[in-house]
Amino acid sequence: MKSKSYNIPSLQSLVSESDITSLAGLPEVFQLPYEEPLTLGFRFKQQIIGVRVEREFSVELMYQLVSTWFFLLLNDILLDKPLRFTPLSRTKIRMNPKWLMCAPDRSYELENSFIQEALSQSLPLMLARMQALPWRALIEATISVVLDMEENEIIIIEGSRAEIWNAHAEALTNKLLRELCIKTANRTRHWNKSMRRKALRLFEDTMRILGELKRTYFGSRSGQIRRKTPNLRSWKEAKAEHPQLKAILDKLPGYNPRELAVTHVGDCLGSASKTYTYQQIKIARAERRRSEKSPPPSSKRYRIIERSVDAVAEKGMPNTTA
Repeated sequence: MKSKSYNIPSLQSLVSESDITSLAGLPEVFQLPYEEPLTLGFRFKQQIIGVRVEREFSVELMYQLVSTWFFLLLNDILLDKPLRFTPLSRTKIRMNPKWLMCAPDRSYELENSFIQEALSQSLPLMLARMQALPWRALIEATISVVLDMEENEIIIIEGSRAEIWNAHAEALTNKLLRELCIKTANRTRHWNKSMRRKALRLFEDTMRILGELKRTYFGSRSGQIRRKTPNLRSWKEAKAEHPQLKAILDKLPGYNPRELAVTHVGDCLGSASKTYTYQQIKIARAERRRSEKSPPPSSKRYRIIERSVDAVAEKGMPNTTA
């Protein structure tokens, strides 16, 4: 009987191809024939090692889970409770008093956008990790064969056998760190791309309010506006309609609205330098212009996932901490 031949990869290629950075983004994501784009299918195949996977995952259920965890966590932080059973348990976290001054609707919208972006980043990474698992399993199988050979006195291992597994664990740790660099899940900077987008939206909303109030009550034509609008609300009443801006509205007569808007953004997002805050806002504008002309590769590659996450977010998941 003629035996079937296989194209077996070399040991060197087995190790190199297991690197998550070379596999990330390769799984195909596709729309399922459902009414809403909230459950997606995915497939990948590695014929060289005989692995073919095709399954589906629910973006909606994952969004609900992350949202529930987030708001439970936020509630514990608000109540100054210890964050047990989480990677944050050894870290002291408390609410920024400046953030508590922001409007609740703005706060809720911003916090939900964090969930939305985090899920858009983590789902592609989940698929990339799935594709890397078969290669890692084969490496562990190779290690097991070597240890069995040593136990049966076919080979001699000098030093401790534990060093083999320690080296494997160290390699996996290094791979995990590289995985986190694929997306921005491992954020070491305060001003990342996501934070800049939030700052830009908050700045533009604040500028719109301040600009209108400045023009109406303190601009060169404010007297004319008041004469033409006899039922115009008083300045005190106008301020009361924007409690989130209470700290800066009293300064509006003598200050530029842009300067006050930057101050408000810095207070809400925890940035002490107004100059640096405005610099990040300008960078966000440039990033928005570039993205409108040409979406980044990651967005093109996983635009189906991002659209599905957006669809879930638009449904308005309720706050589950009540």
